[in-house]
Amino acid sequence: MHTSGGRKKPKQILQEAGVPPFARPLWPIVADAENRCLAVTGIRADSRMAVADGLLPCWEPLMRFVPPR
Repeated sequence: MHTSGGRKKPKQILQEAGVPPFARPLWPIVADAENRCLAVTGIRADSRMAVADGLLPCWEPLMRFVPPR
């Protein structure tokens, strides 16, 4: 993924964000049709995709929105 400081792999971005090793394989990542990382959800988006007043994809567990039975 392209960042303002060069190119980084999603693993490195997750490490720098302090995501524990056991959670990294489960972290949602947005990719294109060629499997290139476009965003590490909630942390960083590819700098080539950035626009003024753009959005950063966020992820929340679905269960938060499902009422208990």
